[in-house]
Amino acid sequence: MQETKRAPKSRGRMFLSLLKIGTFTIGGGYAMIPIMQTEFVQRLGWLEEEEFIDIITLAQAAPGAMVINLSVYLGHMLFGFWGAALALVGSALPSFLIMGVIALFFAQLKERFSIVERMFVAVKPVVAGIIFAAAVRMVDNVGATWLNCLLLLATVAAVAALGVSPILCIAAGGALGILLMRERGKGDV
Repeated sequence: MQETKRAPKSRGRMFLSLLKIGTFTIGGGYAMIPIMQTEFVQRLGWLEEEEFIDIITLAQAAPGAMVINLSVYLGHMLFGFWGAALALVGSALPSFLIMGVIALFFAQLKERFSIVERMFVAVKPVVAGIIFAAAVRMVDNVGATWLNCLLLLATVAAVAALGVSPILCIAAGGALGILLMRERGKGDV
């Protein structure tokens, strides 16, 4: 991976980046992950890849909307309490405003939903591809040990095929990590 040049950190720039991402990302929180990763890790260089993966893990484990948690943790890591507050507003404001406008004009838009439905036929697989690309990048950074590969496949099977809650998988992974670290010391798992 090429060396990322760090851009000067500013709360305003973080807020505007999250506002832009929240405004133009279709597909929900998981679709925002690769865009946030590109913005804050690769483009701005404010976070290391490993730090971003840690933030995603925390955001998944906490109750509430994952992308809001992700934004709040990111803001806090970069700028403390006020960074977290700005990140919350920046990431939530676009959805709040867009849904407010839709609610105001719902009756008039009701007849035109078939156009939106047809648009999403092509947008859904594109969003799935973006999420898959982010997952591939994350796997590269986790490391391809036999245990990591086994945990990855077991988690995919548990969530996709068996319907196990992702929260349960994260909790089980955390417990397993604690057990393995206790057994092996602080070496690589």
